[in-house]
Amino acid sequence: MKPYLIPGIILLMTVGLHGNAHAMTEKEAYNNLIFFQAAANEGEFCENKLNIQALPALKKWQRENASVLNRSINAIEHHLMNDKGLSKPEVKLAMVEVWKKMDDIDRRRLADRRTHKTCMQFAQSLKFYESRLTQ
Repeated sequence: MKPYLIPGIILLMTVGLHGNAHAMTEKEAYNNLIFFQAAANEGEFCENKLNIQALPALKKWQRENASVLNRSINAIEHHLMNDKGLSKPEVKLAMVEVWKKMDDIDRRRLADRRTHKTCMQFAQSLKFYESRLTQ
């Protein structure tokens, strides 16, 4: 193997193991959380209000995208600690408020658009949400 190929291979392996080479921005992380919250709320609405099975698909989707969720949470926590100067206990409290805000945004913007038809197409909704996530 050529010696100049080794750094490139190491870079590809690192990106493959750890996701994208760029750091997720605060805005990208918040946008991701909105999509995770929308998926959760839509799944719960379909399951609990209309009795349309959605939670198994939601749980599978959440497992498949758990690394994106973790990166998003880490990016926001990093921002809160380093840019806003919060301590770790304050960050935990702030994250509770962040999730409440995501839920509020979802309820104001999307909740009234959820219907029997959208629940019947829940799998497509999950694909859409996934396509909008910043990896």
